[in-house]
Amino acid sequence: MKMEKKLGALGVFSIGAGAMISSGIFVLPAIAYQNAGSGILIAYFLAGILMLPALFSKLELVTAIPKAGGTYFYIERILGTPYGTVAGFANWFSISLKGAFALIGIGIFATMIGPELSVWHIKSIAIGACIFFTLLNLFSVKTSGYVQIVLVGFLILIMSGYIIYGYRYVDFSHFQGMTHFEWDKILSTTGLVFISYGGITKIASVAEEIKDVQKNL
Repeated sequence: MKMEKKLGALGVFSIGAGAMISSGIFVLPAIAYQNAGSGILIAYFLAGILMLPALFSKLELVTAIPKAGGTYFYIERILGTPYGTVAGFANWFSISLKGAFALIGIGIFATMIGPELSVWHIKSIAIGACIFFTLLNLFSVKTSGYVQIVLVGFLILIMSGYIIYGYRYVDFSHFQGMTHFEWDKILSTTGLVFISYGGITKIASVAEEIKDVQKNL
């Protein structure tokens, strides 16, 4: 069955950006800062650099063979079914973990609206969000693309306001001693935040549904 190509450049950008911005920007930095302190800036930079080889390799494959299935499809065709099976399960597992992390983040952020929420309520909110987004993706990739554009636009607006209005309240003492890094903690934090950039390569999974894939990707 041939899939319909309904995703444009903006939809592709929003899906990739949304997969990175969510938990990677709004949840993970708090955990990473506890480990690396001000070195978190270097950790995020290094993680981004380490993602580039995977990104360029994926782009080369996807633009040449725009097929659904992403990592599984290419590894299965190049190395064979056993390797493709392992890669497929690993890919599914990594997406599941990242999705679970983001969903729990949604539940935890709900406590800012209702501080009296219990652990049970947080889990219920996370489960509800999981069901909602699953149904949304099953309904139509075009619809989910439109929703993603709205959500990413809203996130960028929030971050812009946070930077503009929050700058005056920044405590620069947190960045003192930035020349004295504990590189072991920075490197371990780099591995921790590396998942923040993982969403950008997952766009390969919908390559077959992207219009003019060479241009838009």
